[in-house]
Amino acid sequence: MNSTDKSAIDLGTRRLLGKFWTQQLVPAAAALRARGVKFFESGPNPAVETYYCQHQSTDSPFVTLESDQWEPLLREMWQCEELPELAALAGPLMALAQKLKLREEEQADVSPFIYVMF
Repeated sequence: MNSTDKSAIDLGTRRLLGKFWTQQLVPAAAALRARGVKFFESGPNPAVETYYCQHQSTDSPFVTLESDQWEPLLREMWQCEELPELAALAGPLMALAQKLKLREEEQADVSPFIYVMF
């Protein structure tokens, strides 16, 4: 099965994603657009001298978060960035993630009885 094959997504998942898109993402995007929020520039800004910034070293290059920490951290991050439209999505996004979570048998390693070709 190819991961880009449209038939690989079952109808229930497609409906769930479509509902999230129309009921959550589209209204949030419209509200952000109405406020003039832009996440990316469509081209270089001639007023900016450089886009280079010095690397900020941290103690640990990796952060481990438990899944129950994701929602409050996302909400807090988006609230600090003054993006209440996205902060409101933290709960529904985590609920969607739980519904789409892979079942244990889908996460398992390849069976030792299957011949894998490289």
